[in-house]
Amino acid sequence: MARRARPTGKISTFFSYKGGVGRTMAVANVGFIAALAGKRVLLMDWDLEAPGLAVYFRGVTEHEASGNIRKAHGVLNLFTKWRDGLLSAAKSDQVSEIFKLFASGAPFKECVRPLLPTARLPKGGKLDIIGAGSAMVGELDPLPYPEALARFHWPSFFAEFAGGAMLDSLRTWARRNYDMILIDSRTGLADVAGICTMQMPDEVVLCFVLNRQNTEGVADIAASIRAARGDEVKIRLSPMRVSKDRPTEEADARARAHREIRNAGLDPQRIEYDMAKLSIAAAPNIPFYETLAPFAAASATADPLTFEYLRMTQELTNVAFDAPRVEPAWIESVRRRLQPRMTTVDYLNTLETADPDRAYEELERFLDGALDADPSRELDADYVEALVSAAFDVSDWFTDDETERERPVLAEKALLLLRQLHEIGEGDWRVMLVDALDNYDVRWGGFSARTNDKGNIERDAILAAGHQSPSIVIQRAHLRVQNVRSRPDNSFEQSEVELRDAESLLNQIAGPIQPEEIERAALEQADIAAYRAEAFAREPSLGSAVEQWRRVLDLLERPASPRGRRLLAEAHLGLAISLEGSPEAVEHVLSAARLSRSSVLRDAKQFARACAIVVNGPDAEVQSVAFAIAAFAREKETRLFPLRSGVVSGGDAILFAKELEQLAVAMGSDEPRRSEALAAIAEGAEQQLHRFSRTRAGASDRAAASFGKIIAAYSSLSETLAVAGASNRAIASLQKRIEFSRQRPHRPIT
Repeated sequence: MARRARPTGKISTFFSYKGGVGRTMAVANVGFIAALAGKRVLLMDWDLEAPGLAVYFRGVTEHEASGNIRKAHGVLNLFTKWRDGLLSAAKSDQVSEIFKLFASGAPFKECVRPLLPTARLPKGGKLDIIGAGSAMVGELDPLPYPEALARFHWPSFFAEFAGGAMLDSLRTWARRNYDMILIDSRTGLADVAGICTMQMPDEVVLCFVLNRQNTEGVADIAASIRAARGDEVKIRLSPMRVSKDRPTEEADARARAHREIRNAGLDPQRIEYDMAKLSIAAAPNIPFYETLAPFAAASATADPLTFEYLRMTQELTNVAFDAPRVEPAWIESVRRRLQPRMTTVDYLNTLETADPDRAYEELERFLDGALDADPSRELDADYVEALVSAAFDVSDWFTDDETERERPVLAEKALLLLRQLHEIGEGDWRVMLVDALDNYDVRWGGFSARTNDKGNIERDAILAAGHQSPSIVIQRAHLRVQNVRSRPDNSFEQSEVELRDAESLLNQIAGPIQPEEIERAALEQADIAAYRAEAFAREPSLGSAVEQWRRVLDLLERPASPRGRRLLAEAHLGLAISLEGSPEAVEHVLSAARLSRSSVLRDAKQFARACAIVVNGPDAEVQSVAFAIAAFAREKETRLFPLRSGVVSGGDAILFAKELEQLAVAMGSDEPRRSEALAAIAEGAEQQLHRFSRTRAGASDRAAASFGKIIAAYSSLSETLAVAGASNRAIASLQKRIEFSRQRPHRPIT
């Protein structure tokens, strides 16, 4: 049996002579209803001067799909792609390739974006859109959309570039792949309107209100279509915003319209039929925002406007079907998204201290509003920055094991918003997006060298797209340094390639540079020098570690940022280790502890090395006191600072206690701040034991024996501190911590 040919779709252009009649709303609603009835529907936005067809699906289209629609190529891109392809073709076979490419339909398919997910549609149903065009248009000479449209010369497109062939390919592809193709044409008598009404459609739906300008205008268009295409293009008439309240005036206006249009050569009976079957009544309570009729209706099951569009859809498809079934939950969800959802930066800042549940719900509403907004008109950088910051902070509240919201949903929506803004190309969102990606990874992303590399490649691609300001260049250099830091297994030669690339970027910075950018650039240079110093310390044949550490000191004289202080502290500690045994080494240890405690406490062995330099160095009785105060003392009434480093195993816990004991023994008995230093040591011991105890669970004989040694080490330290003259309060606090740890179930970290 021969396979039956698949029926070809029908192209219907909706045209209005004047704006504001409801043409675009009709296209959106007819397409929506037909798709819910199982039709394959393609909407095309040919109102190139004022595109807005997709706006009617705000709240209906999912956020990510909506962003994809905004950045997709569209009608104007197709015209320029055809023209530019022929302009660049040097040989006849290259011209043939352009014709073949468009005949295949590939360029058109690339522009298609779904308005609804398949889960919302019956089997076989489809609702897609080709928009007016992307933010930048053109391949040979990309231009912003408004400029590309203004420069496009329609007569030469047809006369010099065989534009009719391109339109034939588009017609063939669309009719082969869709049952119903609805074109939203621009108003008036422009070139694009001519294409939509004369060359593209199988039928034209003339949309008008019953006043003289509209009826005379559509009558002229109807006459032009008949003169150019005869009966090839079917003309349909759709009076819109028809009044039900003034029957006499409406009847007079209808009679005048009938007379005007009849003069264009249309069949009087057909005119009467269409004006009855395709009329759309004026709706009394249309919302101030654009949306589809079922979602604006007071009743989801008996909405007059929805039934008017249903009747129109049945007429255009010549198929009778039921009114669309739209789930109440879907209607409520769309209405929520369409309510006004913008606020002020000041209000967003207050949500940090608001009730968590209220803050979560409000922020989700504001994020939905921003995702649906027109970025060029409704969003500015300050508002987006405050919204993203609040979303990340509130997500932190709801991502612990005791809540139902374990995923950082708001932060993910904030990232989606920034990605869409960046990809659409309205404004420069690169730095904000990269900062948000970093923030997300720190809070929820976890770490692996592979994911870090992938993330940094993405960040660099984001930053590389656009003007390379000093700030952008510095951030790109930082990514390369970060890559090196995250790959400890790389050889020095492999790392040097990326470090030199970072240096090359930093050397390209030119022009005015802000003070904060000067420090950031210096930080990257210092980090590069620090990495090399560490490598040289492990393998002296590669170079001088001392030279590189001194370079860090030269680059970072007075760092303002925590990262700068940390790097400077690491340089001091590196120099101390390199110059061990000299008076200069002790001064470097003290400088490191004063700049950044974590630099000397980051692991037990690092701390033991620093202690040995101080205890075995000159003037140890004085310097031991200074070091203990720098490393552990805190101001009164401040919280115990969170010690996230130092102890990673039972052996480290014991080593830490022994080093503290040696530090206490080395202190001179007549030093004026000795009591303060001893109390600081007791507090440091308490912190480390507290951290170690929190990481233990379960019990075993072996673990119990190991933990007994740890308890013994800290008990010995407590006795040494008491003999040395530490205050009763400090000793009592430490002993309380020892006793508390002794009573907890124990399994030391290994």
